[in-house]
Amino acid sequence: MAAVLHQRVLAFGSHRLVPLVVLIALVPPLSVLWPLLSPLGKITEVENWTGMAANRQARHIREVILRAGGSGSVATLFPSQVLDANSVLPEFAAGPFFFRTAEAIGSETIARLRGAGVHEIESLFAASPPAAIFGGLFADRRMKPMDAPLRDYAERHGYSQVHLPPLATGMTAGWLFIRPGAAPASADPIGPIAPTR
Repeated sequence: MAAVLHQRVLAFGSHRLVPLVVLIALVPPLSVLWPLLSPLGKITEVENWTGMAANRQARHIREVILRAGGSGSVATLFPSQVLDANSVLPEFAAGPFFFRTAEAIGSETIARLRGAGVHEIESLFAASPPAAIFGGLFADRRMKPMDAPLRDYAERHGYSQVHLPPLATGMTAGWLFIRPGAAPASADPIGPIAPTR
């Protein structure tokens, strides 16, 4: 648009109006783009990047499990959020994708692929209960969360819920349940997840 206006001004022979015409042509696009460009100033705040926040949360979950005297894997549909510092049960490595579609697959195929669905939780955890169960991310208030069966299992089997503070990115921190016998002695909140330097 600025190029077209520039050519029109040149056609009339007045070069003094070119800067004014260019400025007028740029005002509408800048007003639309400014809200999209303004967060770019925070790009240097590495500690607030989503990946860094996930790493801090993974290490925090690891500390909570160790402080509670626990050890072992974490059951979660969000392995990328805990994998930096915790082992994830292999049956949950595919995240929500396998878990949500497992009902459409035969139990022999689920076992062969080493996956898990809603109906496999009881037998899987009876053989090897996870040290912790983590979830609650991306929950939609209009429908039952996809990881509700994991939370239900944790509540039915006496897992203790531990407070997770909100992440610096503004994302929901989710919920964390620790296996019975490995629960923290104190019910106090753990505290903020601080960036490492």
